[in-house]
Amino acid sequence: MRSRCLWFFAACLGLWTAAVSAAAFKDPVVTPAPAAPGDVSTAPLLAGALSGGRIVAVGLRGLIISSDDQGKSWQQRPSPLSSDLVALSFVGNGKGWAAGHDGVILHTDDGGNSWTRQLDGQAACKIMADYYQKKADAGDASVAPYIAMIQGNCSDGGGDLPWLDVYFTDESNGYAVGPFGNIIASADGGKTWEPWMHRIDNEAGLHLNQITVINGALYIAAERGTVFKYDEGEQKFKPHRTGYNGTFFGITGDAAKLVVYGLRGTAYRSLDGGETWTAVQTEAGAAVNAAATLADGRIAMVTQNARVLVSTDAQAEHYKPLQLARPMLFADIVPVGPSAFAVIGTAGVVIESAAAGN
Repeated sequence: MRSRCLWFFAACLGLWTAAVSAAAFKDPVVTPAPAAPGDVSTAPLLAGALSGGRIVAVGLRGLIISSDDQGKSWQQRPSPLSSDLVALSFVGNGKGWAAGHDGVILHTDDGGNSWTRQLDGQAACKIMADYYQKKADAGDASVAPYIAMIQGNCSDGGGDLPWLDVYFTDESNGYAVGPFGNIIASADGGKTWEPWMHRIDNEAGLHLNQITVINGALYIAAERGTVFKYDEGEQKFKPHRTGYNGTFFGITGDAAKLVVYGLRGTAYRSLDGGETWTAVQTEAGAAVNAAATLADGRIAMVTQNARVLVSTDAQAEHYKPLQLARPMLFADIVPVGPSAFAVIGTAGVVIESAAAGN
């Protein structure tokens, strides 16, 4: 699962900026994550995912933690950098990826015990610029908008824009998305990356907040009420309008429905693979930062105002709040059992239940 809202990053950064401002600057891309003081499960976290039966979570200053006993105990894992990590994706055989600020992408082959850096912002900017410039030099005038977009995104030379999400469909094929239309793809497990700006109809450079596969189709949740869906025939992401004008942070669902969610508790539902959408009344009262589909088809949402909402029906039309063990500003939610899930945010990670009667 992933965390992707830019305003949330800024809010979290305020928690620790004062503590580190007096220290001498160290490049976070090459500075290993510091040891977290105290109980690592209460440190600010931004995203989580499952690697087999293990729960893995990441957060500020490169923090990576994991639990092998359903969240009863947690251990910090070595991280080669101290950039904020905001997204996770795991596939089989313990292979996983983490992404975040400064354009970083990390990889693990052992379920999150150890990590290596595969990409950073400077390298990503060079890869994207070189790719399209080579096409331009060969006479392809259609790439001019992408060259201009990359120049704008990398104008400071530092390549410090974050990846807001990373998602691998298998051990080889994966994607990373970010603000201002940034999107890259890999076909070799993240060893090399190719820009995909030419494979998405996103002339406005909308922020791409989350990418995932639902029922075999690839979707991106974005700004301006837009959901992009990959068209296999055209080999391109095509925009689908929901009727909403604000930002969506993510999308979840199953074969029966899609639910996209974002600012001000907004959620829209589609029963036809994203072709048409209708508004859903979540009664969240604040931004929905993340959501997940439970084993029984219900949708669980976590919000900016410390609430967890679970749909009361498999069609995800009506929602009710749960009683929580540790309310916090939530960033992510990870199903860890038939009715249990890990909720992740500014106060760490805790296991909650959506069992009947909660």
